[in-house]
Amino acid sequence: MGVLEYTQLLQSVEMTAGLDRATAERAVEATLTTLAERIGQDEFAKLAARLPNELRETPKQAGADPDPFSPEEFVRRTARRAGVDESTAWERIRAVLATLRQSLAEMEEIRERLQDYDALMS
Repeated sequence: MGVLEYTQLLQSVEMTAGLDRATAERAVEATLTTLAERIGQDEFAKLAARLPNELRETPKQAGADPDPFSPEEFVRRTARRAGVDESTAWERIRAVLATLRQSLAEMEEIRERLQDYDALMS
């Protein structure tokens, strides 16, 4: 499998969540930043290898080790980063993670590790 294309990723998130391009970009960046914090730099690096160049850099907020916060905290952090309320963030996170799961096999490993995140990843 190759690298996911940036335009393809954004278009999928746009269509799934009914967003414009700029809002989809914010949703993707906020979700990936929070995901990197949750799974840690090493795990994120495996995923990042398949992400578009624009999204490959591990967010500076992510520590080397996973930060075991709850799905609710995931939503709170992502909402804060994206500048939206938690209900809106929930829908956008689901659109981003669904797009990644459809496109990248590495997301299945992450989903299996984060079983309490099933509601966000389904």
